[in-house]
Amino acid sequence: VVALRPEQLRSLTWMQAQETDVEWFDTEEVDEAQCTALHATAEARVTRGDIFRGGIIADQVGFGKTALSIAIMASSEIWSPPPQSPLVWTNATLILVPAQLMKQWPAEISKFCPRLKTVIVRTMADLNTLTIERVQNADAVVVSMSVLRSDGYFNRLADFAQSAAPQRDSDRQFTYAYQECLINLDARARRISNGDFTASPPQAKT
Repeated sequence: VVALRPEQLRSLTWMQAQETDVEWFDTEEVDEAQCTALHATAEARVTRGDIFRGGIIADQVGFGKTALSIAIMASSEIWSPPPQSPLVWTNATLILVPAQLMKQWPAEISKFCPRLKTVIVRTMADLNTLTIERVQNADAVVVSMSVLRSDGYFNRLADFAQSAAPQRDSDRQFTYAYQECLINLDARARRISNGDFTASPPQAKT
């Protein structure tokens, strides 16, 4: 195990505070429509509040941001699943990295905190053989970003969500199909949490 420098300990203290402190963030969307017959403008305004944790470490190159990220994983408390959550709960940290850093991250985790259990997903083959139990027992899941950009990933997502697969040759179809996948994925997770493992497709829209 490698000890952190004093300045890194300072940053780690800030990161721990960001993880525990709750920040309320308001987002607002405004839309308007012109009614030429009445020479009037109608405006609709919607405000939504969300709770956020976390932050951005923007220290200089070479400061040791990777070591800090590993340290926050090792020092974070175990979170309990939300009540009636339909999702499979895990305390593992998801780490998305470019393909060229797939060797660096596991090596750094082993160097700074070898007790952390790491799952590595380099290819779709790795993802296809990944089990829920391995993710639940992991402390870190390192995934190549190239996997999440592949057609194989989008096809598997659509198959599990029982939706049309997003096609990247059409921006409009991709956006719509991807959103449908996320909606149906949540519904599928809820059915599975209730013991329904059937693969019946969602009801077609009329």
